[in-house]
Amino acid sequence: MKSFIRKKPIKVKLMLIIMLTSIVSLLLTGAIVILYEQYYIKQDLVKNISALGSLIADRSTAALTFQDSRLAEENLTALHVKSSVVAACIFNDKGEVFAKYNVYGSEPINFPVGGNNNGYRFENGYLMLFEPINLGGKQIGTVFICADLKEFYTQRQYFIFLIGVIIIFSALVAFFLSSRLQALISRPLSHLTETAQHIAEQKDYTLRAVKSSDDETGLLVSAFNEMLEMIEKQNIDLKESETHYRFLFEQNPAPMLIYELDSLNMLAVNDAFVAHYGYSKVEILSFHLTDMYPESEKKAIADLSKKMQGLAYAGEWHHLKKDGTQMTIEVRSHGLSYEGRSARIAVITDITERRRVEEALQVSEELYRAVFENTGTASVLIEENTVISLANAEFEKLSECSRQEIEGKKSWAEFVVKEDLDKMRSQHLLRREKQEAALKQYEFRFITKNGNIRDILLTIDVIPGTKRSIASLLDITERRVAETEIQTLNAELEQRVVKRTAQLEAANKELEAFSYSVSHDLRAPLRHASGYVDLLVKKCKSDLSEKGQHYLSAIADSVHQMGMLIDDLLQFSRTGRAEMRQSVADMNVILGEVMESLRRDNPNRTIEWINGTLPSVYCDEAMMKLVWMNLLSNAVKFTKTRERTKIEIGVREEDKEYVFFVRDNGVGFDMQYAQKLFGVFQRLHSMEEFEGTGIGLANVRRIVLRHEGRTWAEAELDKGATFYFTLPNYKEEKL
Repeated sequence: MKSFIRKKPIKVKLMLIIMLTSIVSLLLTGAIVILYEQYYIKQDLVKNISALGSLIADRSTAALTFQDSRLAEENLTALHVKSSVVAACIFNDKGEVFAKYNVYGSEPINFPVGGNNNGYRFENGYLMLFEPINLGGKQIGTVFICADLKEFYTQRQYFIFLIGVIIIFSALVAFFLSSRLQALISRPLSHLTETAQHIAEQKDYTLRAVKSSDDETGLLVSAFNEMLEMIEKQNIDLKESETHYRFLFEQNPAPMLIYELDSLNMLAVNDAFVAHYGYSKVEILSFHLTDMYPESEKKAIADLSKKMQGLAYAGEWHHLKKDGTQMTIEVRSHGLSYEGRSARIAVITDITERRRVEEALQVSEELYRAVFENTGTASVLIEENTVISLANAEFEKLSECSRQEIEGKKSWAEFVVKEDLDKMRSQHLLRREKQEAALKQYEFRFITKNGNIRDILLTIDVIPGTKRSIASLLDITERRVAETEIQTLNAELEQRVVKRTAQLEAANKELEAFSYSVSHDLRAPLRHASGYVDLLVKKCKSDLSEKGQHYLSAIADSVHQMGMLIDDLLQFSRTGRAEMRQSVADMNVILGEVMESLRRDNPNRTIEWINGTLPSVYCDEAMMKLVWMNLLSNAVKFTKTRERTKIEIGVREEDKEYVFFVRDNGVGFDMQYAQKLFGVFQRLHSMEEFEGTGIGLANVRRIVLRHEGRTWAEAELDKGATFYFTLPNYKEEKL
């Protein structure tokens, strides 16, 4: 029924509404009228019959009093005037029938047993009335009257017929009026419907419905036209928005793509996508979305796309560029309608480098944590509020607390003895207010959970860009004990040094006495021997044979050699004992004097001197001159077999020292004997080959050692030698 009505035009619906309303109203009115009339007809019948009953009751008092049944029956015959009465009777006071009346030809009536009831009732199509007979205030009997309802039914049928005629006539009038009046409502609505259908088919939102009234239908038409104006404006705005969107899509610096949701076919990409991926737009638009993903992710992205209907999404995947490069991307997408198709737009961010940095940062963090845990010293990370947020295993051992007790719960102040607390707090504040002024390393006393006191060397600094501090705590308790022991040993050592110094001074005095003895006691016999040899040569030379003269010459040479040996030995002794008078000396000046002296002593030698600029050094000038004299003399001596002698002097600056060298092109030496070079009386060549006493290089080493330097040599046989020595580079400290 509902579906039948739902499919009908609105004018039919309006007519049905009017007709049904009118008919139902008429039916209800007719029913009310019938019921009303039925009620009053019954009441009128009861009233009439009751009046007859009262009349008969008044006339029957005498008959009942005198038990005259004939008179009572005569009284009942008066009921024939009422055609509806079909039977009647009079009951005595005992409820027995005293007299009765029946209409001829009517159906026999069974009189009720015990007739002393009062009132009336309708039963089986009859009205049964009981009227009491009273005498002297006492009921002496009852009149019973039974009347049929044929007259009532006849009148009711008449009313029903009359009302039916009225309803039919009214329905015809209602149909005529509704067919005319419904047009006032249906015609504007039909016009509105036709206009809406035309707009829906043609998508022409410039059309407007015609307003024909000012009632609710007119308001509906006005609202419809306003809605069309809004849709038209929205379409204009939408076109502008689409133009703006396309501009933003194309000009966005981030790669963007649009794909169809059902088929996953690519619909559009922007210029940034083309530039980043290396594909042309033609190539991309022939792709399926999954073609952008590595094989391991194709199925997952396809399954996910089916579940993302209308949902915003953000996730991390991998894409392939045209050259095969795989990159890590972060994609954000949402649904949209693109050219009438259900699609999704995705904004892509290449996070490959970010992931690489994050992984490197993670490795760095793991490395930091490994270093933090394995520094070998107790280490903690301290927050600005002094709470320890991180502690390593060594700190657990030092503090005698577990990490669960320390991290995020304890302040470093709880581990500092009371006397050192103010200093620690002031440094903590200073480190955050003026970092460069705070101490980065200092000592304090540490108190453990069990009350043990430890001496700690604290190294601490603020982590750049934060208010946190990283601290390393080195337990120096044992070192303090060792330092105390060392101080005690130093005191004992100083006493020993004083004692040994006194002994050394005594030994030096004895050595000086020995040197004096050597200088005078050994030289005297040498002078005598030398003098007698000279006398023999002057006075007896002619008497001596050539062999004798050769012997005298050998004795003279030996005496001379012995004198040189004694002089060098005394020089070596004085070098070790002489007081050093150090000052800033220009090595170039010293070297120039030595070279000039050697040129005078060797006028017949062709020597190529190669020397660079030498620095000024802090030294004993006289001793340093002796060093250069010995080294350059050796270079001149051991190059005498060369036609052209080449001697190079130079220097190089190294960490905290100068390295000087003398290089020659002489006979060289075997490096396996290099350790003998700087010993006293150590010679690698015979006297016949090269003269000398074997003291010169020993003197060089002693002087350089007294200047806190080193000496060594490098050489090859017959390819020359290089001698090195170093001197401290004091820079501005003493220069």
